[in-house]
Amino acid sequence: MSFPAYSSYRDSGVEWLGDVPSHWDALKVKGFAQFSGGGTPNREKPEYWNGDIPWVSPKDMKQEVITSSEEQITVEGLASSATSKIEPGAVLVPVGP
Repeated sequence: MSFPAYSSYRDSGVEWLGDVPSHWDALKVKGFAQFSGGGTPNREKPEYWNGDIPWVSPKDMKQEVITSSEEQITVEGLASSATSKIEPGAVLVPVGP
């Protein structure tokens, strides 16, 4: 893959990135994005599962746009856990141990 040439470059200040076009700005992600962590509702409580709220997990992230989830949680499941609703169009990044 080839990339277009720019008229001037500068050191990005990031070792693994190297030089970047001089007109690019380097921003920290936390400066323009919101982060939200969460927690899985207790799987031993059936009243927390099979509701109407999509529960997206890494197994649902096999496509670029997520249109459905394998599991759903209930309002009670949402309220009982450290998770939160995420707006449509958000970028999801799975993290784990």
